[in-house]
Amino acid sequence: MNDLFAEPRFVAGIGEFNSANFFEAHEIWEELWNDLLDDEKRACQSLIQIAAGYHKESIGNSLGARKLLERGLRGLAPLLPSRAWATEFRRHVAADLETLKRGAPRLSGSGRLYLLYPGRRSDSRPAVARRKLSCLNRRS
Repeated sequence: MNDLFAEPRFVAGIGEFNSANFFEAHEIWEELWNDLLDDEKRACQSLIQIAAGYHKESIGNSLGARKLLERGLRGLAPLLPSRAWATEFRRHVAADLETLKRGAPRLSGSGRLYLLYPGRRSDSRPAVARRKLSCLNRRS
C-alpha cells in the first residue's frame, strides 16, 4: 500500500474524502483503480466502496450506505491488518456502520475521521469539513 501513498490521484482522493466530498473521492480512486494490480487494486476498491457508502448516506440512502460500507470493510480487513492507520480507519467506519444498522436515519457526525497519509502530521488536518463526518487514520 505504500506505493498508493506516492500516487497523486490517491492523495487527491484523500483530500476529497477529508473534505467530505465522498462522491469526488470515489471518482478519483475509481480512475486510479483501473491502473492498479493485486492487493493495491483490492485496497483501492475497498476505499472506493467506503467513499461511495458515505456518499449514499449523505443523500439519505441508508440501505445503500450500509451495503457499501460492509463490502468496503470486508475487502479492506484482510489486506492491511497490521497498519495502525487502517485499523483506526476500519474501527471508525465499523462504528458508523453499526449506527446505520441500529436504524439511525442519518449519521450524526459526532465522530470525525480523517484519512491521513504518511508524512502528514495529525495537527495539519482540516479544521472543519463540509459535513461533520470525514475519516481519521494514522499509519504506523
